[in-house]
Amino acid sequence: MLNPPIASPQNLRVLLADLQSMRVSGGGQSAPRKARPFVTISRVPGARYTELAQALADRLNQLDRDETPWTVWDRQVLEKVAADRHLSTEVIDSLEESSQSWLVNLFAGLPGHSGSIDPDAVFKSVAHTVTALAQVGRTIIVGYGGVLLTRRLGGVHVCPVAAPEDRVKWLAESERLDLVEAARQLEELDQKRLDFIRRYWPRESLGPAHFTLTVNMSDLSVQTAADIISQLVLMRRS
Repeated sequence: MLNPPIASPQNLRVLLADLQSMRVSGGGQSAPRKARPFVTISRVPGARYTELAQALADRLNQLDRDETPWTVWDRQVLEKVAADRHLSTEVIDSLEESSQSWLVNLFAGLPGHSGSIDPDAVFKSVAHTVTALAQVGRTIIVGYGGVLLTRRLGGVHVCPVAAPEDRVKWLAESERLDLVEAARQLEELDQKRLDFIRRYWPRESLGPAHFTLTVNMSDLSVQTAADIISQLVLMRRS
């Protein structure tokens, strides 16, 4: 799988300092600071979301020059939360891929923790980080329920989709799998994603109305999709 874009160490330090200094709103209240542009991209398996996030960051940095560049937060969310809670990134990553019972078993097997880690508390840290990143602005947040966590903060929320056969093909290419195994894994990933939403948003049925834009990656190139999204981001700022 392609690695997500990583901001320079200097830019990351600036963003992290911002995160440490801000108070994140909760309980349905509005953000305490003026809304800043940000994007969430749903992590739809096999729909080229990683490539799209990279291309979008590149395009926005070409069109929207500022002292603070646009950055993508995917694995970087895990790294920050893992560092804050002294956990491995694999533990945090499992939040979006596993059921509660599997998570409890995983946490129970961690050295030195003896099952004392509460997965819901870990998710709360993830939610805090994602919300703060949206408030910092000029961020592209991939996955972790970003569209649901930040919907009251504005932003542009994107759901990439693709034909089933294309999703299988692209997953096979990115993970170096044969098509049969890719199809099996795709079905499993879709179910885990659904379980994640049901676990933390039991009253929600995630659908098109949650997103600002749905892009069909079977019909659009990654660059074309990034161009469309970037124009929407800039238009909503004006």
